[in-house]
Amino acid sequence: MATHRIDTFTRIYSGLREELRDARLGPGAQIRVDQTAQRYGTSATPVREALARLVGERLVVGDRSHGYYVPCLSGDAIRDLLTVNELLVMAALRARRSAQLSGELEAHMRGDSLMLAILDSADAPILTDAGRLAFERLAQMRAVEEDVLDPSGQREASDAPDQSASSGGTAGYVRRYHARRRRVAAALARVIARRAAPPREYIPDIV
Repeated sequence: MATHRIDTFTRIYSGLREELRDARLGPGAQIRVDQTAQRYGTSATPVREALARLVGERLVVGDRSHGYYVPCLSGDAIRDLLTVNELLVMAALRARRSAQLSGELEAHMRGDSLMLAILDSADAPILTDAGRLAFERLAQMRAVEEDVLDPSGQREASDAPDQSASSGGTAGYVRRYHARRRRVAAALARVIARRAAPPREYIPDIV
């Protein structure tokens, strides 16, 4: 019985976290306990447990008395998260299992894919987990960044890694990637706010 409950909790927690990471649950969205329980075919208890964990990770805000919502990132929050994310990715670069990822691999990767590959290559599971969580908290930014960084729809050359020694290689790219987004954090936050779900009167969960 206990094993089934743990499996149900993991399924709900992982499912909601994936929806948040992919921005399918966007800023301002209310997460109803009763509707989520119905969707997963379970009781309210494992849903509340999963939401409590997501609140602890700051991926969700609220509580059972006032409802659960996806937070809307501010410009300051975006800047802070980018700084944390950069520190963790740079630390992962120094803690990689091998001295260097394949040059060919890095040359064909950019942006999110490269950051995650660096985090996953670190020989330090706690560092990898912390980096992935910081990365997931930036899901809203990633969903709108193209509108701010590249409104023409043509990816800029500066977003491609430059492996030359003068550019600082992968480490230089990581720094430029984060610095570029920090500079436009306020604009990113404004786009997120425009796309956020409108405020609604709290509807208590009927469970």
